[in-house]
This record gives sequence, C-alpha cells and structure tokens, in this order.
Amino acid sequence: MSSNEFRNLFDSLVSATDEYTKLIPMLKETVVPALSNTEALLDVGAGPGLITEPLSTHFGEITIIEPDSIYCLNATEKALSQGKLVTAFNGSWDDVSLGKRRYDLVVCSHVLYFVETFEWGHFIDKMISYLAPGGRLAVILVARDDNSNAVIRQSLNIQEVGSYPFSTAVVEYLRGQEHKFDVLSFEASISADTPQKLLDIMALFPILQYDTKSTEAQRLAMINEHFNVGESYQMPYAVDVVTVKAPR
Repeated sequence: MSSNEFRNLFDSLVSATDEYTKLIPMLKETVVPALSNTEALLDVGAGPGLITEPLSTHFGEITIIEPDSIYCLNATEKALSQGKLVTAFNGSWDDVSLGKRRYDLVVCSHVLYFVETFEWGHFIDKMISYLAPGGRLAVILVARDDNSNAVIRQSLNIQEVGSYPFSTAVVEYLRGQEHKFDVLSFEASISADTPQKLLDIMALFPILQYDTKSTEAQRLAMINEHFNVGESYQMPYAVDVVTVKAPR
C-alpha cells in the first residue's frame, strides 16, 4: 500500500469513526490529571495530529514522531497553532534518539499493528525509558474481546491470526516486566452508508491480512449480514487504553 493510499484510507476511517470523540475526553479527564507534571508530551506515531492537537493545550512542549512526511507536517502545524514549542521527527521510532529528554505523557495510538511482534518489547521499553518521574505511557489498541473481530474471523473462516496485536499482548508483556499499569476501556464504532465504503475502510484492519481466501463478494455479504443497521452499516469495536506508570 502506498503512502497516498494509506492516508486516503486512514482519513476515511477517521471520518467514519466516533473513537476520537470518546478517546480525547478520556485522556483529558482521566490520564492527564493523574500526571505529576504537564511540561512535555511525546506522541509516537502521531499521524495527522488527532491526539497531539487536543492534548497540546495541556502541555508546554510537544515532540512528534511520525514516519509519514505529510502527516508529520500536519501534526506539527496543529501543535504550533496552539502556540507550543514543537520538535518533530519525520521517521520511525526505532531511528529516533531523544537523548536525556523526558516526558510527562507518552502517547502511542494504534501504532503497534505495524510493529513486528518480536520488536514489541524493545518498542515499549524505549517509550517507558523516556518517561519523567510521575509520568505515564498511554498505549491505545483494539481489545481482545472485540466482538466484531470475532464475527469477521468466523464469517470469513480465518483459522489463524498469528500474533494479532490485541491490547492484551501489551498487558501480558507489562505484567511480565512487573510494570505498574491500568487499563481503560470504551466502545467505539465505524459507520458507512454503503457496505463497499465500510469494506474499503476495513482494508486497514490487521486481521484481514490473515484472510487469504475470501472474495470481495464474500466480504460484502458478511458486512450485509452482520453490520447492517437499517439504512447504514455500522461496525462496533472495543478499545483499550493501557496506561503505564513511570518506573521509580
């Protein structure tokens, strides 16, 4: 998938989901107040700034990590428009070094889908290493008990999902490393006016990477059977926000 194709699909997803209208208040009302300080925010995989912009009002300095050059520029401009001191890195998290800089909140939203499972530990540990005392890491992923994923697997006869990146994989890793963490959960949904539009958005879903046999007709039939709600098509999904406390 090219960068342009990814941005088009992602922008369609953002327009179709109510996730961010629920996620942002949760972060502002639950996660930010729990921080010891609000001097610096780090957004790893910031995309076009959907989280960076609304949270930047709470912090003095913003650091953005985003491999897509256009999205990196979008996120930077949004943070700058809030009058903040902004540092942006157009590259991958693995390639970035922030030196001795520490952050009160590190956010990583729906990024781990694109990270190899064997690299998760290093990816997460690196984010935790940049937490300031009293800081938090917030990792946002789809929950394992998401019913729509179960429907997709059963309807399309997906037998193997390998290392599908559910939030519980992060929890299991953190527990094994004896980190202190909490899990906040909420329900979101994606809406479209035709089954084809919903199917197009679903091209971003990692679980469909394991479906090598279903035709487009079969996928559309699955959407019509399970996600048709009158005159529209709606797919609910469960989201977990795993918050990790800075080590003492």
